[in-house]
Amino acid sequence: MIIKAVVLFLILIGVLAMFGKLHVIAPKSIRTRKCRKCGKFQIGRAKCSCHER
Repeated sequence: MIIKAVVLFLILIGVLAMFGKLHVIAPKSIRTRKCRKCGKFQIGRAKCSCHER
């Protein structure tokens, strides 16, 4: 019975890993918000710190 639970758990983890690689949760515009000048990820709508120099 324990072996059956372990096998089902491993199958569940494998399926979740496959869905995680698909990137269906976050749209492309959210995933790739980077500064064009320095390449840092941008969080929110504020300008990057490299533009203040």
